[in-house]
Amino acid sequence: MVDDQIFGKVDSAVEGFLKERPEAGYNIWRGLLVDLQSVMELVIPYDIRYGGIPSFYEAGMISGERFGKWLMEKFDLKDKSIKERVYYLDLFVSKINLGDVEFIKGEENRIQFKGGTMFAKDYKKVGRNVCYHAAGFIAGATGTLSGGKFEAKEVKCVAAGDESCEFVIKPVK
Repeated sequence: MVDDQIFGKVDSAVEGFLKERPEAGYNIWRGLLVDLQSVMELVIPYDIRYGGIPSFYEAGMISGERFGKWLMEKFDLKDKSIKERVYYLDLFVSKINLGDVEFIKGEENRIQFKGGTMFAKDYKKVGRNVCYHAAGFIAGATGTLSGGKFEAKEVKCVAAGDESCEFVIKPVK
């Protein structure tokens, strides 16, 4: 076989695999991100003020803001209520397999990822919260969709031994 034939055969095999299992590519990238975070945790000290590593929280916030803007544009949400915008966020996150999201209203506004976030699911039980990026993502997306500034703090984590990951969301004063 010549190189073009080999390449064509391999291309067909990979394309067929991904058509049958579209989540496979995503899961590989997710694993790579989890590996990156776990190695960086060895280098960057934990900061109790942030409930984790500040740079991961900040990166998550930037990602959340970008995702919120993307949602606003793609689904033309500028004239929609904040509640409807948040439904778009929650359902989109759930449907792309970042986690099964539920908003819990009470004395504190909370977001729960039933069974954990993508990071917590891939971590072993390490006895502590690990979803710094997710907390920042929630804060950034919530702020973008609502037009305000928010902070999010993880209060339960699958990697810490909890059944779900939960985040308290508060406006920044």
